[in-house]
Amino acid sequence: MRGIPVKYKQLSAVGILFLLLASGCTSNTAPAASILPSTSATPNEVTAPTRSDQPSTLPPLTTTVTSTITVPPSGADPQTVAMAWLIAYRSASWEDDALAWINRASALATPPLAASYEALRAGKGGGIAWNEFAANHCVATVTDTGAVIPAEAPRTDSTVAVQVGATLVTACGSGKAVPKEELAVTLTLTKVDNQWKVASHDF
Repeated sequence: MRGIPVKYKQLSAVGILFLLLASGCTSNTAPAASILPSTSATPNEVTAPTRSDQPSTLPPLTTTVTSTITVPPSGADPQTVAMAWLIAYRSASWEDDALAWINRASALATPPLAASYEALRAGKGGGIAWNEFAANHCVATVTDTGAVIPAEAPRTDSTVAVQVGATLVTACGSGKAVPKEELAVTLTLTKVDNQWKVASHDF
């Protein structure tokens, strides 16, 4: 497991709370619309385009996310599961379905959290943000992941809090420039059938 970047080592429960209050973002639903499709119903929402809808003149970026995500082995520690969840949750490729992240993240989530993801499928396409992402042939990759269990956080044999940090890098075949995004999230993991699963997440 890669060590957590220096910028995340100093994160504490208080620091994460400050981030949450400052950003106003707390979510157990879908990834941010700036990178992945919006999952909120709006009057302008449209369904995600299929491969045949894509411009044929763009350079081919053909990396599918599904083939690059692996579920941690049985008995993996909570930090490993937490990092794998963030990769599954925030990675994206224009070649994948707009809601493909649901399958990936659900494999690492508790049944209630997975059910909340599944509920997002009904009547949903990718939305305008996804359409732009797909039209530009973009691929978003989570890099430089690191995780730590705060010493001051409450913990039991079956429940633990994990702070995860990473960088989201997006490259687009159209040449569209997308700034890197620094990711920080606090996860609560619980044991399900003796396997660590993500029960909740707060960005």
